[in-house]
Amino acid sequence: IQSYDGLCKTLVLLEEFEDCIKWGDAALNIKFKDERILKILIEVCFYKLSDKPKAKSYWDNLKSSSYLKKKWGEKLL
Repeated sequence: IQSYDGLCKTLVLLEEFEDCIKWGDAALNIKFKDERILKILIEVCFYKLSDKPKAKSYWDNLKSSSYLKKKWGEKLL
């Protein structure tokens, strides 16, 4: 998962957002609720791709006790 995290961050820096989503989804197939990956995917969908529904679909996978769940809840609800 750490390798996927690094790859996704690199793809964001290169502005390869669709590839970031593809590899982030691959990471979630391994570890479904990994907050590092979900955070990247939420930010890419919300800020870079302006796809609020897709960002919310990733947000829905966060644990209810997660800090990110509370932080992004205001923007996505």
